[in-house]
Amino acid sequence: MSKTWVYSSVTTPDNTATIGTDWASFSVKFNGTSMVTTGHATGAGDVWPSTSYAVSDDGKNVNRGDDADMLITSKSETNLNVIFTVTGGKEIDGRLAALDGEYSFNLK
Repeated sequence: MSKTWVYSSVTTPDNTATIGTDWASFSVKFNGTSMVTTGHATGAGDVWPSTSYAVSDDGKNVNRGDDADMLITSKSETNLNVIFTVTGGKEIDGRLAALDGEYSFNLK
């Protein structure tokens, strides 16, 4: 499927954080067995690092290489849903950069 999905919404751990326009330019594209992401929110590398990822042969699992395995729960021409868990909250300069828990990204 040759499509670029763009940010629609995100559910954060326990709905405790609001991620609005920070992710407005975020997009995901698949290139064979790779998932390429662009437009990450500034300073949000602990939530979803900016890089290219290997996708499993069945197209459902993505290994980030940082103990946060992603699961693609829906992939169609109109919707892409990716869930993953960030372990341990991370703080940078006294500001929480990533809450620990499950994130669910919805793209269209």
